Amino acid sequence: MTAAVARAAEWVFANTPIIRIFAAAYVSNPASQRVLDKAGFRFVGTMHCAFVGNGAFVDGCYYELLK
Repeated sequence: MTAAVARAAEWVFANTPIIRIFAAAYVSNPASQRVLDKAGFRFVGTMHCAFVGNGAFVDGCYYELLK
C-alpha cells in the first residue's frame, strides 16, 4: 500500500500544478498512519471530532506532502 500511495503522489505532482497533498487517517488506525509516514507524508496535527465513524465523532490525524 505504501508504494501505491507514493506512486500516486508522484503522479499528481508530475502531471498537475498541485504542490501540496493532504491526507487523513483515524487516530485509531495506526496502520494507515504508518503508510502515510513511509510514503513521505509529514504529520501536521490531530483534529478532534474530525470524522463520523459508525455514528460517532472520531479524531483524525492530518498529514501533508509537499512537492
